[in-house]
Amino acid sequence: RRVALDEVSALLFRIDPVDVTSALVSRAAALGVPRDALDAATSRPPHAVLAPLVAVGEGRALVRTFYVSLDPGGASEGTPWLEADAETAIEAAITEARRLSRSPPNGRYRLVAARPESLRHASVRGASLSAAALVSAYALWTGRAVLSDVVVTGRVVGTRVVAVGAIAPKVRAAVAAGAHAIVVPARDRDEALRAARDDIEVL
Repeated sequence: RRVALDEVSALLFRIDPVDVTSALVSRAAALGVPRDALDAATSRPPHAVLAPLVAVGEGRALVRTFYVSLDPGGASEGTPWLEADAETAIEAAITEARRLSRSPPNGRYRLVAARPESLRHASVRGASLSAAALVSAYALWTGRAVLSDVVVTGRVVGTRVVAVGAIAPKVRAAVAAGAHAIVVPARDRDEALRAARDDIEVL
């Protein structure tokens, strides 16, 4: 029984926090999974951001948890799932967040997944994670917590957040993840509203 409980605890920690529902936690607790393991499975830093990822060519998306973290080695070896274009856009967004923050710390920062194991076979490209990176970095450096039930998508270009693709599946993924709202670029708002119906607030 102890081995089985350890396996369940380890499995929970590999699942993205957004997928660890209260019902799943209740069932795991009923099986005897320790409280500290359940807390670890659902925990995330206060500057963590929910962002949608789209499966290319499949018309579907899922929401994952990301946050900006210090990269002491100066190389993003911990993000092999990021393609070069996505990494470049994220670095630019973090630079913009540094400009907006009054006293950001020194050092190189990068966007990491709350559960890297959940993206082990992924290949993320495009710039739509850059808005999430900006929000996370700004929250980290200003000491503000990010709302835990809001999904963010958008491409940061200088001081603007510009349109991105696949808005409808991103909205559907946010609804499926139980999010209260989704933040989209202004030019994507109409498409997002059509996809959202009354299921989620579009900001």
